[in-house]
Amino acid sequence: MASTSKPKVAHFVSGGGSGATQAAVDLALGQAGRGNFDALLVLRLKARRPVDRWVKEAEEAGVPVHLVPSGLKILTIFRLKRLFKRENVSVAVCHGNSEHLWGRLAAIWAGVPVIFHWEQNVERYTWLRLRLARWLQGHTTRTICVSEGVRQHLLNLGLQEETLRVLHNIVDVNRYQPAARPWLERQRDPVMVARWARQKDYPNLIRAFGLLREKGHKDLQLHLVGGGKGSQRNRGAALVRALGLSEAVVIHGRREDIPDFLGRHRIFILSTHYEGFALSLLEAMAAGCCVIGTRSPGVDELIRDGENGLLVPAGDSHALAEAMDRLLTDDAAAERMAARGTEGVLRDFTRDKWVSDFEKELFQVLPSRQSR
Repeated sequence: MASTSKPKVAHFVSGGGSGATQAAVDLALGQAGRGNFDALLVLRLKARRPVDRWVKEAEEAGVPVHLVPSGLKILTIFRLKRLFKRENVSVAVCHGNSEHLWGRLAAIWAGVPVIFHWEQNVERYTWLRLRLARWLQGHTTRTICVSEGVRQHLLNLGLQEETLRVLHNIVDVNRYQPAARPWLERQRDPVMVARWARQKDYPNLIRAFGLLREKGHKDLQLHLVGGGKGSQRNRGAALVRALGLSEAVVIHGRREDIPDFLGRHRIFILSTHYEGFALSLLEAMAAGCCVIGTRSPGVDELIRDGENGLLVPAGDSHALAEAMDRLLTDDAAAERMAARGTEGVLRDFTRDKWVSDFEKELFQVLPSRQSR
């Protein structure tokens, strides 16, 4: 007689609050709701970055949470190995860079039978980490790529095609829909929500906003929201001062009310050099914003130019200013595109569908289990 116990799935990710963290939490919570597997969440602590939000979300959903202290990578691997063995983990799902490397090493060492690698971005690997990633691929059951752009990137790096699967990330629309206000009640000030990092092209947006004001939109403010690297934020603030925009650009830092914040604004912009799959765009669409994105992997798979948002060339401040001006001067078109964006998210990017597709991959490699 087949065992009735459920396989245990451990989701390991950084506790730093990135898109990878949110994806791992959402996936663990979604699995807990379906009942086919026992999910647990393992967070690697980051210095000065609280994990209270993620712990609360998981514990309220009945998902056990384990915290792994930051420090030397070898200690992380050792602690994970002990945790995986103690919890009798059947599947280790390792999210985000560089946690997916250390998580998989620990899972191999612990003898975990099924190992998933979740690639969230078009990552830049050092020579040594690339060699490690290629070796780990031979011990990895599946690599989940969050976009076709990510899959192509991994193929170009020499990873094995037969292990790669594309499974787009999602957002929990229940966080954003209740906060979405009617279009006419929303503020016209454009916003961008993203961490400060070289990957995110904040300078391009700041320059574009300066050009937008030259077109006559001097009554607007640009709102920039996000944590990240202080050095990048300081460079952005210096550019704001150099362009004489200190009164027009508001740098908020990290906020805890993102759904409500997005729900109060009409226009959301993601100026970026590359993405894995742009969760911030999905969040903005779910909240009812009209979105503008710069053409790059992980963005152009989501925005259909002129239908559910606007696409502009990456790094082109003039094109970005023109796109903002278009939405501000053709309010009816902006509202239509925003509505189509929300419809698409509600149709194609639900958590139930996402978790179901992931568990189908699990059932394929755990043939003794039958889908419920």
